[in-house]
Amino acid sequence: MRPESKKITLGSSEFTINPLTLRQLQAILPITDEINELNKDNKVTTTIMIEEAIKVIKIALGRDYHEVAVDDLEMTPADINKAFRIILVQGGLAEAAPGETVAAL
Repeated sequence: MRPESKKITLGSSEFTINPLTLRQLQAILPITDEINELNKDNKVTTTIMIEEAIKVIKIALGRDYHEVAVDDLEMTPADINKAFRIILVQGGLAEAAPGETVAAL
């Protein structure tokens, strides 16, 4: 089933994340593969996770918000984590947990 568009909030900015395109998935999959490999070896650090999540956020925003300089947005690690999770769900790379609200933040 095609996911509905979801809102993410990064700092004081709100963005709509549509279901991901094949091109976006092709760009995101190597990132998630790398995270999974590092996680298997217990080598994922908070820094690595945040950096990789930001890459995924940039890819997700790139289609509809190409003018946004993600690096200039004010965002917390919690913002990044929530956005990353929503993007993975939008790409079919993760499922919303039972009772998890992956809608507007």
